[in-house]
This record gives sequence, structure tokens and C-alpha cells, in this order.
Amino acid sequence: MFSFLMTSLPAPRSFSDFWAALGNLLPLPPGPPPPTEQARVAPQPLEEPLLLSLQQLLKPEQIHYDPTTLSAYAGGRCYRGFIRRQSERPAPSAVVFPENEREIATLMQWAAQREIQLLPWGGGEDPYGVKQAATSPFLAVALERMNHIAQLDPQTGQLHAEAGTRWSAVEQALAESPLTTGQFFPSAATTLGGSIASNTPGVKTLTYRPLTEALSQIRAVCPSGPFELQRPWPGIPDERSLMLGSHGAWGIITRVTLHLLRKPAKKKRLVASFPSWTAALAALRSVLGGEVEPTSAQIITAREVSLFNAHLSSKWKQLLRSVRGSPASSGKVCLMLEFEGHPRLVNDKKHRIEEILHAAEAQVENHKKLFRPASAPHSSRQEYLEQLWRSNMLADTFTAFIPWPQVSKFLHDWEEALTSILQATGEGQCLPLTTIYATAEHAQINTLIIGRQAAGDVQARQFQLESIQEVAWETQQRWGVAARPSPLAARAITAAETSLDPAGVMLR
Repeated sequence: MFSFLMTSLPAPRSFSDFWAALGNLLPLPPGPPPPTEQARVAPQPLEEPLLLSLQQLLKPEQIHYDPTTLSAYAGGRCYRGFIRRQSERPAPSAVVFPENEREIATLMQWAAQREIQLLPWGGGEDPYGVKQAATSPFLAVALERMNHIAQLDPQTGQLHAEAGTRWSAVEQALAESPLTTGQFFPSAATTLGGSIASNTPGVKTLTYRPLTEALSQIRAVCPSGPFELQRPWPGIPDERSLMLGSHGAWGIITRVTLHLLRKPAKKKRLVASFPSWTAALAALRSVLGGEVEPTSAQIITAREVSLFNAHLSSKWKQLLRSVRGSPASSGKVCLMLEFEGHPRLVNDKKHRIEEILHAAEAQVENHKKLFRPASAPHSSRQEYLEQLWRSNMLADTFTAFIPWPQVSKFLHDWEEALTSILQATGEGQCLPLTTIYATAEHAQINTLIIGRQAAGDVQARQFQLESIQEVAWETQQRWGVAARPSPLAARAITAAETSLDPAGVMLR
């Protein structure tokens, strides 16, 4: 006989919570955090004639070209961005902050005439992730000023918002409304345009629809002109794919129309502890295969949970030294199920899910309520990352999407491969922390690996990161879940380049 803890849903637990807890473990200095690392090679701002002409298009406060800003925008808010800032790769020659579509269109025309490229910048998580090396001066186009949320249309249940708006701001704007977007992302900095450009899935697609179904319209500005992409009718190709997952290759998303859903009347969370990944995954598959599905399902490692325990030592090195062996085959994991809806339905789902797990003979242990830590001294994930980097630590997240029948075996291979290459290149042990988010057909595996940076200069750390990325790619290829573009897809991409960006203005 086993039991569960059914609690009123607290604030969503995610990697944002993890970074807050990690901040309590790190030896953070008192006072404000140190400034962002400067690039190894001083960024080169635009030449004076180009800068003067740019100042005819935008207000002075919309153009930043001081070394500190250029260095900050030389990489994203991730480990790869840190390495990029320390390398000799080019930084933007200016950072511009447009306030409307007209300014973006004018900027694109200006750039095309002067052989300058543009890099869209949303939340800044990993804007350079799939970009090639710049062949000409480029500008970072930060959309944070395009964050206007239009009034909700109660008749259609639609909401118009500019692409620089954060999802958290949209939900806050809907706080007094009975409606919600149904889209939830682990990072609070995720913007509407950034999630569309990277095609980032939300974590509650089991009950709520995926991002593609929530998008009624995408408006974008390309070098060839502005256009709108509507949700297609049955039998008509979905042209929204030009923007979904394109990482800003063809243009800049400026406005989004979302179709909203009614908020649930009640939210509950079910937490169960399992002795292994295999047991937790088997239980989750039994749940997902039943008639009753949770709103979201998440599996996290006990090591991640342990970061919230007050008795842990505050010395990060002691925590790192305690890590041994492959995490995929040892240690407990927690299955966290969320239920949203009418109170009677939520309670009914709880009982039915328990019956499913009983039928699957899952070995479940009692699990106490997870400790929620107080706010850390500094709340920015970027600041915690920089503290790790200054301590010669590597901390980067790798993601894979795996069909459910393959998850258990893939996970062992995936973590073992990432752990092995990091130990080989970092000359020490490493700490992998894996979180699995469930969709109807796939598991989204996010593995955060923390270990020591390679000894040597920035080139050695760059090689270390490239080696880990290559191992992650090879592992996905080995399991058939990451394939290179087909010749047909390559021709389609070439056609999009020619028609949407004939002058090669967008950095890609």
C-alpha cells in the first residue's frame, strides 16, 4: 500500500527555483553582483559615418554602443554566451532598441544598403545558438521596448501583444481576468517572440494545447517587407512554420495574437517518490496511457530536490565532491503531477490516477512536502551562472525530445555520454541534473550539467563546450531523434532566404 501527498499548488517549481536555491549554496559576495565579463577582444563600434546615419533613424537613447553594453550583448544568458563573450568571435557593433514596426522596417532597409546584418534579441537566453559566424558588422536588435499588451477582446477571446512581451507579463495582465494563455515556460524571461522563434514548448501541453495551437496570428517584418501568418484552414499548409523554430533567420517577429482559454477553478499537485528513473517512467507512462491525464507531468532528480534541504552544506565544492557514478542508475526521483479544472474533476482525477498507479504495481514511497527556500540574495539566474564561471565551473543545459517508448534507455545513454565527456574534458567529477517534462507523445529531457571548466585559456573551454555539444548531437542521432535537414528541406530554406531576405540582412 502506498500513499501520496496531495497539496494545494504552490508557485511552479522549475529551474528558476533551482537557481535561487543554488544561489544560497554558492559563496556569493555581499552587495551587488560584479559586472558582466568583458569580451576578450574589445568590441568595435560602428564607424562614425555609419553611426551618424543610424542616429537619423532612431533616438539617441535607442542606440547603445558603449563597450560594456556591446560586451554584454556579445553572448546570451547561458554558458555558451559566456564562452562566446570570452572568445575572439565578433560582438555587435551597436545595440538598438526599436519601439515599433516602422523603425524595424526602416532599420532593415538601412542595413541592406550598407551590408550590415541584424540579430534579433528577445529574452536573450541563447540568441547565438544556431547562428553562423558574422561575415560583416552586425547589430543586436533588442525588442524589450516592444512590450505593449493590447486590451483583451472578450468576444473572440483573443489577446494582441508585441513580441518583446514576456509570458509572465501576459499572465500578470490576465490576473483579474477569467482567461489564461495556457502556456507556461520554466524561464520567467521568455518572451513571446523568442519562444516562437525557438519553437520552445510549454510544460503544460497535456491539458492545454501546444504553442502552435495557441497562436492565432504571427506578424513579422522581413527585409522584403512585413507580413502576417494566420492559423491555417484544414488542408492548407501552415505558413507559420516560417517563423516557428526559424531563430529569426528570415525576419523579426513583432506582434502575436493569442487565443485564450478559461482559467481552471482549482489547482492541485500530486508528488510521489520512486526508487529509480525506470520506476518513475513506467508509472508516468501508465498515467499518460489512461483516460485521465494530468495538466502537466514532471520528473526531477532527488539531487535537484536536495538543493532545497536546509541541512546541506553551504560550500559548493563539498556538494560537487559528493557526486559519484552515473545518476541515471541510482538515487530517488520524484514524479510531480499537476491537476487543474473543476474541483470535483480534480479530486476525481486524483483517485483515478492513484488507481492507475496501483494497477501498474508502482513502488511508491511517502514523500514529504518539498521545501521551498526563501529568496536568494540575488534573484537573477545570470548572476548565479557568472558566480559559477568565476569559480572555473561549467553549467549548461542540453535538451532532447524523445518518444516515450525510448525514454528510459535513452536517458541512461544520454546522461552517461554527457557525464563522460564532461569528466574527460573537465578533469573531475560532474553533477548532472535532469528534469523531464511530459507531452502527449514525447518526453522533453532537460539535463543541466555542472562540472569543472577545461584547464587553459578560453580556446580550451570553447573546445570543451563544442565537444560536449557534439556528444549530445551524436547521442540524439544514434537514437534517431535528431536528423540533419533533408535535401528538400534545404531547398525550402534556400527559397525562404531568397524571397524573404534577398540581401542577407538577417544573421543566421
